[in-house]
Amino acid sequence: PTSPVCKRQRILQEIIATERTYVAGLQLVDRAFYTPLLQAAKHPSTLILTPKRISDIFSNFSDILNVNREFLLQLEGRFGLSPPPPDSTAPPTMPADATGIRIGDIFLSVAPFFKMYSVYIRNFHRAVTLLRTTVDTHPPFRQFVRQVNARSDLKNLTIDSYLMLPIQRLPRYRLLLTDLARHTPGDHSDLPLVTKALGVIQEVAQFVNEMIRQHEMYTTMVSIQKALTGYNDSLIVPGRKFIKRGPVRKICRKNHQPREFFLFTDILIYASPALLENNYNFHRKFPLEECRVIDVPDTPQAPLKNVFQIYSREKSFGVYTETPRLKQEWVGALHRAITEHINARKTLRVDRSIQNYNAPVWIPDEQAVRCLICYEEFSLFRRKHHCRACGHIVCHYCSTKTIVIPGSWESEDKEARACDQCGSDSISAADLPISRRSTAPIAFAEDNRMGMPLCSDPALSFTSSNRMSIISNSSSCSSGGSSILNSSGSSLATSSLLRDHIKYHSARKTDQGRSASWQCCLCLQDFTVFRWRNTCSRCQRAVCSDCLTKRSSQQLLQSGLDGASPLCDVCARGLDPAHVVVNEDGSGWFYR
Repeated sequence: PTSPVCKRQRILQEIIATERTYVAGLQLVDRAFYTPLLQAAKHPSTLILTPKRISDIFSNFSDILNVNREFLLQLEGRFGLSPPPPDSTAPPTMPADATGIRIGDIFLSVAPFFKMYSVYIRNFHRAVTLLRTTVDTHPPFRQFVRQVNARSDLKNLTIDSYLMLPIQRLPRYRLLLTDLARHTPGDHSDLPLVTKALGVIQEVAQFVNEMIRQHEMYTTMVSIQKALTGYNDSLIVPGRKFIKRGPVRKICRKNHQPREFFLFTDILIYASPALLENNYNFHRKFPLEECRVIDVPDTPQAPLKNVFQIYSREKSFGVYTETPRLKQEWVGALHRAITEHINARKTLRVDRSIQNYNAPVWIPDEQAVRCLICYEEFSLFRRKHHCRACGHIVCHYCSTKTIVIPGSWESEDKEARACDQCGSDSISAADLPISRRSTAPIAFAEDNRMGMPLCSDPALSFTSSNRMSIISNSSSCSSGGSSILNSSGSSLATSSLLRDHIKYHSARKTDQGRSASWQCCLCLQDFTVFRWRNTCSRCQRAVCSDCLTKRSSQQLLQSGLDGASPLCDVCARGLDPAHVVVNEDGSGWFYR
């Protein structure tokens, strides 16, 4: 039998070989498709696709390429390997002592940034559909794709196949690390690191899967809404999730009619098949708190098998399924949904009721272009919703919670939409940060970095207490807000991952510190949507993108500076900010 040492070496070789193949595929997409399209978009005479259409198709592809390119360089550097020749398929030649080399720490440093895959994966089906539609309807792009597909280095694969690569890579990491942990000796120094890295990869995979699941559920509910003729209410409401659908036969007075059940976490809908395929005529909607499901046992004398009954205040009836298994699945799903919904409503009544409630001042719609929580841009399909607890504007994905607003002596309590931050825990008006109450008028100004209106009091910025941290220690935004950088030196996370790190700052200038300034401290230019605000990791001053250092990360590291965190030009030069004098006309600065 093969020794664990030999198995470990083979797994290490497979990790590097597959990573090389993966990065080579990403680089081919960049070289053949992505970069040429971007270059052509710079000139109207050569325009093939608009930059927005390119972004819609490729999403955050460039971020993934940069992260995995750096990951591969670290792996090859650890084993002393040189980059392979182009088109080489030979396995890497591992050093003799490869089994003693650690790689768990490399996975640990890069794994948190794999959360950016959720943005790409969530957009993938839409991207492929858009790609095919554009090929069919846009002749310049169709001609471009034909020319690229004729290249020999594509190996007879289409662009769709190469765009699939990131979808397949994340599960592969988990399998490789599982095998590596299994075949690493117990006394090996790499075992604790590999085990910890495997845990992080599993958390990342769970995060990505949850993001995909939420998106797929939303898409399913939209398709059901379109298929239900005569249902005038909206299926997309806070807290509602789709559970199950399927055909049953309803026992009517004169005959048995086919029906389609749609079970959600709070309601049950049944409809009848329409003339058009996959369309249904809506019949009834039952709130689950008013429903009971009864399993009717099968007996030899019973004329029908697989029967169960549904009792409700509005209507009670019996249905049956084709097989006993389907019956048990429906009875079990209905029982669980009813029980969980009733328990949730009891908890909601006790914990979600806001005492001493005052209606918040709503942020005007025109002052918000992005969701406060997930930072995704609002669009026709990502609508704006106001939180009834804090008044901020969030998207549907980030307003899945509800609160109970106590009624007056003449009205009952009522449930209302709340953002996930306000609805994550039981709250009262006294628990809300002052900036999220509505007891006084609030002045708004546009945060040019996020495109969101903010409270004018700089002391009242807040963050979510229930965030999921994706990067250890402190983090800060790089130029343009497009990356997240942590203090350990990792970088290159996409802007969509800012959902767990968003903090709202004041729009009012203050003398309490330069971090609240809305002018660059070095050039005195106002921050705008084209001149983004950044915070130097050393002096904590607010500077614009132009005043960040242009030195590379390697040059900064050689100078003893943190090459991953944003640095202003002053700190990057090793100068004391206290001795920097800024010209009042904004023409620059000098050191005294």
